[in-house]
Parts: sequence; structure tokens; C-alpha cells
Amino acid sequence: MLHACLSVAIDDFIRVVGQMQDDVEDAEELLVDETRSVEIDRPYQIKRELLEFRRCVSPLCAPLTQLATLDFTPIPEDARPYFRDLSDRVQEVRENIHTMEDQLTNILQAALALVSVKDNRDMRKISAAVAILAVPTTLGAIYGTNFDNIPELHWEYGYFALLVVNAVLMLVLFLVFRRFRWL
Repeated sequence: MLHACLSVAIDDFIRVVGQMQDDVEDAEELLVDETRSVEIDRPYQIKRELLEFRRCVSPLCAPLTQLATLDFTPIPEDARPYFRDLSDRVQEVRENIHTMEDQLTNILQAALALVSVKDNRDMRKISAAVAILAVPTTLGAIYGTNFDNIPELHWEYGYFALLVVNAVLMLVLFLVFRRFRWL
């Protein structure tokens, strides 16, 4: 009777492990799917479920090992191999849980790395835009100081020359950042 009850419970554990392995594989596929944004919540949720599941499975290991190996009067000698089989199956479930936890840890680390890389790309684009816009801001600040002794102010084409210098510097910066793949 004890063997039958434990066997049903362990069969349920094995079924749950199979479902959780499917969930872990789905989380891994979501990570490598470039059409979607990186999802961290789902792998973390699965990891939490695995921790709770491990807390349910772990307490069975020691008693099953004792039932399979120790001389215990209510368990006949010829029934011990059946309990050994149950003990082996529970150990296998624990190992699968441990493997999935490692997989989820790796998935979470990869997801965080992808988020970091994406953030770095965004910051490069913002930095490049700020650098390009700094050129006209600086030149405008210099020529907006209301000094009369700036030589280009009295030149007939000074305004147009400043616009050309502005455009050329902005274009050069744009091309440099494009070459470095910041834009």
C-alpha cells in the first residue's frame, strides 16, 4: 500500500518535471527570438516554481533511501527493490530539477546580458546625437556673444561660411559615428 501511494506521487512528480522542462525550453526559445523583446519575468517565475517543487521533492529522498536499504520490519526483504526503484526515480526528479535550475540561471544571465547590450546601443545612439548637436550649439554660443571684434562678422559671407562649417562638422561626425556603428 505504501509503495502504491508513493509510486502515484512520484509519477506525478515525473509528469510535473516534463511540463516544467517544456516551460524551460519555451523560455529559452523566447530568449533567442529576435522579433520579441527580451523577457525576464517568465524565466524568473519558472525558477521560483522549481524552487517550490524542489522543496516538495527533497524530503522524500532520505526516507525512500532508508526504506530501500535499511532493515525495517514492516517492509519485507523482497519489497526493497521496489522502494529502491522509487528512490532512484525521486533522485532522477531531483537531478532534473537541478539541471533546469541551472538552465534557467543561464537563461536569466543571457537575458540580462541582452538587455545590457541593447541599453548600450541606445546610449551610443544618444551620445552620437548629442555630439552632433553640440557642434551647432557651440558655434551658436560663440557667435551669439555680441562681440564686435569677431573677424567673420564683418565679412560679407561670414554667416554662410558659419553655416557651411556647421553642416560639414555635423556631417563628419555623422559619418564617423556611422563608421563606428553607433548610428
